[in-house]
Amino acid sequence: MKQLLILLLLVSASVGSYAQKISEGVIKMELTDVKSDDPSVASQMAMMKGSTNDIYFSKDQQKVSMSMMGGMMNMMVFTTPATKETKLFMDMMGNKFQVKTPMEEPGKAEDEMDIKMTDETKEIKGYKCKKVIMTPKKSATNGQDMTITVYVTDRIDMTGPFTPQMKGATKLKGAPLEMSIQTGGVSMVYTCKSVETSLPKDSFKEPKGYKEMSKEEYEKMMSGFGM
Repeated sequence: MKQLLILLLLVSASVGSYAQKISEGVIKMELTDVKSDDPSVASQMAMMKGSTNDIYFSKDQQKVSMSMMGGMMNMMVFTTPATKETKLFMDMMGNKFQVKTPMEEPGKAEDEMDIKMTDETKEIKGYKCKKVIMTPKKSATNGQDMTITVYVTDRIDMTGPFTPQMKGATKLKGAPLEMSIQTGGVSMVYTCKSVETSLPKDSFKEPKGYKEMSKEEYEKMMSGFGM
């Protein structure tokens, strides 16, 4: 379960962008394929298929909204680069809490991961995307070997960084429309379902009724769940 949470956090982080095209909208992603070499892990991972990961972005704010296990677990991560603040709202089977943390300063790519820019391209939802292969350093993945393959378009402008968990990925200049992750016999594929070029009303309105929790309290609680 801990490995699964790491994967989800990496996906929710996504990548930053500084293109000059679309500057606000919503990218809707879905977990379309998930596999594991371990049968016991595979049964857990199967519950994650169909999970959604929607990325809302404007020039000033970002929000990643994730729904997992048929809505049993929901997460929203609000990021405001101007205030260098990130807020996590999590609803685990009705247990609602929020955690506010400062954004981490971007690090150097060579310190966090190896990034291979390729010439291979793919068209996704009408956007030309370039294939990028990222290999995070083990220090960023709790000692796990990991390969992340991302198809990135530079036609969508998302103010970064979108990757506080893997700071080196801020080197990328594009928005992800497909992402696959391989680590420890587990593979996950997130596929873009749609790209909306406008924002719904109140996209960045924070939800109410969530208990405030410190980062230390949050980490202690999650360790109690084995995460």
